[in-house]
Amino acid sequence: MPIIVVRSAEFTQLHVLQAAADQLREWFGPSSGVGVSPIDGRRPMFPEEEAHVQRAVSRRRDEFSTGRWCARQALAELGEPFGPIPVGPLRNPVWPEGFTGSISHTDGGCAAVVARCAAWKAVGIDLLDRDAAATLPAGAGRFLTHRHEDLAASASAPAWVPPLALLFSAKEAAIKALSPWLQRFVDFHEIRLQFDEGAFTATLDGAEMKVAGWWTTVLDKLIVTGAAMNAKTAKTAKS
Repeated sequence: MPIIVVRSAEFTQLHVLQAAADQLREWFGPSSGVGVSPIDGRRPMFPEEEAHVQRAVSRRRDEFSTGRWCARQALAELGEPFGPIPVGPLRNPVWPEGFTGSISHTDGGCAAVVARCAAWKAVGIDLLDRDAAATLPAGAGRFLTHRHEDLAASASAPAWVPPLALLFSAKEAAIKALSPWLQRFVDFHEIRLQFDEGAFTATLDGAEMKVAGWWTTVLDKLIVTGAAMNAKTAKTAKS
């Protein structure tokens, strides 16, 4: 598994996010853009976006606006002008024509990946910080695991990563790729994961398709996962 190491005893939130961004760029390739930012206040929003969180608590507004800001930075890397990124019927970001993407946040930071549909038909990412990974509810496995899943298969993760936390993050990334493409909510127990060194494959029940995925840890602070469907697997998923 790739482990990112920096020769500093202390890492700021921005250091961690920048290291995560480097990994995301490596996974999704040159046809993708990446934006990251600490969540340290409210970012400007377009009216369509503002309407979605007008009744939300302040923290949620900060998270949402930072996510949209990161998404616009990622799109700008691919030459796309700034514009609104509305919320779809599955609470997913609605991307400009010809693009797909995903947004994720932790308590302290946010990341977005955008890719051209010519490269990836659908993508998903997830960030899970160390504290959140350590505090998953004890009974979460009943809702997260597939009946044919082997949690021991993720044993190559560092000792601080609970197997169930890695499973949760990887499935989150896969679901973010699958649900908008299939135009329905995909549940955790519908997906079976097979882990490899720094990678995983997600198989959806009842469909002859697989989603490719990657996973890593960053600076012993963050679990980062990504998932993507290429043209061939996306066509199978919709058929």
